[in-house]
Order: sequence, then C-alpha cells, then structure tokens
Amino acid sequence: MDLPFEIDEKIIGKWKTIAYVDNIEDFPGKINPDQILWLEYVDFKRNGQVTRKYFKGKKWFDRWTKGKLLDHEKSVASKYFFKQVKGKEYMFLEWKMGNYIYGGALPTYYVFVKKT
Repeated sequence: MDLPFEIDEKIIGKWKTIAYVDNIEDFPGKINPDQILWLEYVDFKRNGQVTRKYFKGKKWFDRWTKGKLLDHEKSVASKYFFKQVKGKEYMFLEWKMGNYIYGGALPTYYVFVKKT
C-alpha cells in the first residue's frame, strides 16, 4: 500500500455516485434504479488525499495515486477506470469490501459522473 503518488489531472474533483454494477459491461443496461447507493461521492484532491462520503453522512479519508484509490484501513488498492458511454464520460471504481477481502469474490463497481 506504500505506492508513490503520481498525479492524474483527469480524476481531480468531486465524483457523484450514480449506479452500482457487478461488471463494467453491465452499465447502463443492468442497473437497478431502486438500489441504495451507500457511497454518495468521492472527492479526489490534487495533493493525493481523497474523501469518500457515505449514506447518512459518514466520511472516510484515504489517499490516491494515478489509477488507484488506496484504502489503508482495509489494505486494498481499488482501481478506477474511465469509460465513454453515449458520448458521456463515467468513472468506474472497484468496490473491494468483505466479500472481496475475505471471500475471494471479484470486485464490483460504483459508477460516477464528475461534479467539479
């Protein structure tokens, strides 16, 4: 988890969650409009800091480097990807929680649009 910081100008700013999918290819066709999105937004700061805001206001503070969000509490590096869908750019962030960490499941993905 001690990865050196490398800037990624494209990721800097606040990204609002709009969907949660099992696979990147599932977006936008297989999204559940009634699903609760526990992760509300991710804010990537220029200095490598990141803030995640969860449902009901809980905030989580971590770091990032080009291509990865670094979760030090869970000791995981979640990759992020950009994808154009129908002319609009989205960011996909691997979701690596208990089922991934302890159960060996493949990561799932939160989908975001850039707000700032």
